[in-house]
Amino acid sequence: LTGAERGTAIHTFFQYCDFESAIKNISEEIENVVSKGYISRSEADSIDRANARAFFESGLYRRICAALSYVREKKFMVAVSELDIENDALEKLKKSDGMIKGIIDLMFEEEDGIVIVDYKSDRGVSLEKLKERYSMQLRLYKAAIELTTKKKVKEAYLYSFEKQDHIAVDI
Repeated sequence: LTGAERGTAIHTFFQYCDFESAIKNISEEIENVVSKGYISRSEADSIDRANARAFFESGLYRRICAALSYVREKKFMVAVSELDIENDALEKLKKSDGMIKGIIDLMFEEEDGIVIVDYKSDRGVSLEKLKERYSMQLRLYKAAIELTTKKKVKEAYLYSFEKQDHIAVDI
């Protein structure tokens, strides 16, 4: 599979897997997701079991478990003109009828606000480089979620499957 196809496979697995089952046995849960038709055999084979397991052993996952609630694959579509975000590139769009559409991999709510998590499967890229590359995306997600939920987004993280780690992004 190409890098993009492997990335899609891991994202799809995390969209449809049962978290509790995955904690107990990652390989069995991957097979379960295959049996339900969400991913193919070749996609399942491309998922690095150690990288997937590491997510469930992370401090970030412990926070998700302790959260008031969590949502996977949160879709949104908002008018650019309604976003509360300062960005030179968006300023021209704010005067148009442009729309931004996206899907947030995972978000969870704690007592004092929402936390956004975006999965990344890029290979050979440092956490700092991921942060640099994707910080604008997470700022847009924050603005969209605050607009649509009327709740505060307090933190955002990129989770790298390759690095088996996460990094906070200033939003």
